[in-house]
Amino acid sequence: MMVIADVPLADTLARPLRDLRISVTDRCQFRCTYCMPREVFGRDFVFLPRGQLLTFEELTRLAGVSPAWGCASCG
Repeated sequence: MMVIADVPLADTLARPLRDLRISVTDRCQFRCTYCMPREVFGRDFVFLPRGQLLTFEELTRLAGVSPAWGCASCG
């Protein structure tokens, strides 16, 4: 049985986490500076092999259990 703490889930700056964003791949064509900075994700960056990405079933499970973690708008 999974036990959920009574403490709200927060990020490293103690801000409450209210939303869940799930990326289905480690590749993105937008190259936003906050999630894929050019200095880290240059032309030579090696992405994960497809077999190491979460499956559809794993992503569905993750989204399904997220409300139990305190993500109010998730699920």
